[in-house]
Amino acid sequence: MARAKTSKQIGAKIKSLKKQVTKLERQKKKRMEAEKKSGSRTRRRRSGSSSRRTTRRRR
Repeated sequence: MARAKTSKQIGAKIKSLKKQVTKLERQKKKRMEAEKKSGSRTRRRRSGSSSRRTTRRRR
């Protein structure tokens, strides 16, 4: 993305970044509260193709 050149563009970028920060802070707070409720600090692994390991057939 191109860098902001005018003060108006810079202001818009700052506003956008502040929104991102507040959104991430809310997510963090929500997850921390969920962790406290569950009492466990272990992560669950996603089940999917990325976690499956396959072997190639030899001819």
